[in-house]
Amino acid sequence: MIPSRLSYLSSRENSKVQRVVRLLASSKERWALSRYMVEGPKFVQDLLRRGRPVDAIYITEELQGSLLPLLQKEAHGASFDVYILPNDLFQRISDTTTSQGVMAEVSFDPKKVNTELITQNWLALNGIQDPGNVGALVRSAVAVGSFGLMLDEACADPFSPKAVRSSAGLVGEVDIVRSKDLSDPLKKLQQGGYLIYGLERHGDRSYSELDYGHPFVVVLGAEGTGISSDLTCFFDATVSIPISQIVESINVSIAGSLVLFESLRKTHL
Repeated sequence: MIPSRLSYLSSRENSKVQRVVRLLASSKERWALSRYMVEGPKFVQDLLRRGRPVDAIYITEELQGSLLPLLQKEAHGASFDVYILPNDLFQRISDTTTSQGVMAEVSFDPKKVNTELITQNWLALNGIQDPGNVGALVRSAVAVGSFGLMLDEACADPFSPKAVRSSAGLVGEVDIVRSKDLSDPLKKLQQGGYLIYGLERHGDRSYSELDYGHPFVVVLGAEGTGISSDLTCFFDATVSIPISQIVESINVSIAGSLVLFESLRKTHL
């Protein structure tokens, strides 16, 4: 397979290089263009292996000869533009301290809650600002399957470089809805017959007692502030994860993942 175009980029001022810099740095840019960057040989190879369309590959001169043929092989005939950068330029624009020498530019499809998406369960993330937690929840949702994620604008961007790394590059494998706040999508899902649960430290019932056979949404709040009070009116119940009294809380990505895998366990018994 021959890539559609092979180009050399040598200046940080080049428009293509500037585009990468903006996509790495700016959530606004990513959502405006519906594009994000995936960095690292393994994650990029995995993207191609899964058949995920890639718009462009950015790779260092050092890795061009050894890695590029492997990427082309994994693409199974799909075409993409390839941009070759000097090692020092790639290092300067990379989001990681030590550059891994290759990045992929990938498109995503912004979702809205509608009749087409009322076919799966959801995690709703309210103000979770740590991209590592958001990425970990994406990874767990992909692992379990049949779950989507909805986020408000106070949440960390799931397509940010750190969130993408925390998701193991899997962010493109799950439906993601992003809205100014969660009120409108929660209302639509509730009208569609979903049960809405708020995950709290002291809930009405244990997460192990939920009816996972009925369509549902679990709302997760930030560890410091919890779930916004204006969302509690949607709750059919609050749920909790039993933990030792000497521990105030557990990490939100662990809590959300426990619910995801409990759902998998209950529905596959």
